[in-house]
Amino acid sequence: MNNRIESLVSVDVVTLGELDKKGLLSLADQMVRNSHEYGLDVLAMLAEATKLELVATRIKEQAKSVALNEVLTYGRGGVSKLGVSMTTKEVGVSYDYSGDRVWKELNRTVLAATAKRKEQEEILRSLPYEGRIMMDEETGEEYRAYPPARTASDGVVLTIK
Repeated sequence: MNNRIESLVSVDVVTLGELDKKGLLSLADQMVRNSHEYGLDVLAMLAEATKLELVATRIKEQAKSVALNEVLTYGRGGVSKLGVSMTTKEVGVSYDYSGDRVWKELNRTVLAATAKRKEQEEILRSLPYEGRIMMDEETGEEYRAYPPARTASDGVVLTIK
C-alpha cells in the first residue's frame, strides 16, 4: 500500500502523524488557500474532505471499542501515539431522578411549560407581519404580538451517495 493520500493536494501520511493540532489546522488552511489561489476545484476538495470525515468517523467508532482494553493496560495516564493522547474515562453517565417526588413535580412543571412555550411559538410564527392583538391569559391584558424575527444563512449541505 502506498504511503500517500492522493487528491487535489497530495499529503504524505507520515507527515500527518508528525503534525500537532496547530500544524494540522495550518495544513488544512493552506490546502484551501492553495486550492483557491491556483484555481483548483474547491468543490471536489470539499467532497473528498467529506468522504475522509466519514471514513475517519467510522474508524474511530469501530476502533475505540477494540482499543479500550489496550489503553487500559497503560494505566491511568494512558498512552500517546502520533501526538494523540489516549486515556480512559467514564462516558455516557446518566442519573435516574424519577424516584424523587419533588423532582417528579418539577419535571411535570417543566414539561407543561415547554409544551405551552412550543404552542406560543407556533402561534407567533403564524402571525402576519403587522402583528395581531392578543390577550395575556394570566392578566387579561391585551397586547399586540408580532411574528418572531427570522434569521438564516445559506450553507452547503454535503451528502455522500
